Amino acid sequence: MRHSIMLLPLLLLAGQASAQGPALKPKQEAALDKELAGRVMTGTTPCIRQSPLLKLTVISDDILVYRVGGKRFVNRTIGSCNGLMKGGKPIIGIDKPRICTGDMIVVEDLASGIRTGTCQIGDFTIYDRAEKTRAED
Repeated sequence: MRHSIMLLPLLLLAGQASAQGPALKPKQEAALDKELAGRVMTGTTPCIRQSPLLKLTVISDDILVYRVGGKRFVNRTIGSCNGLMKGGKPIIGIDKPRICTGDMIVVEDLASGIRTGTCQIGDFTIYDRAEKTRAED
């Protein structure tokens, strides 16, 4: 029973993926599973703080995972950020203290410096460690 409850957020995210964008490839699904392993969805937020500790993992051209410590913030972009999966660099205004829904991402090819795509940040889905969530109850 507990396993089915933990899989529910992943199934919801997968449902969103099929409704909002192309299905993830097996390698992308594995990367997302690895990022969210042992975590449960705890809510959503329109913004996250920019920090030197904030790390980004690109799952697909439209799914980004930001992580700080044990928390994961999954973002489905508004539109596809063409070029991210090919190693393009996502550029988001670094002069802002927060990354929020609607903020523009520009993707730049590292070799040529050419902009290959743009998209916008969507809402962030928050995933935290399951044991941490149980301790707070």
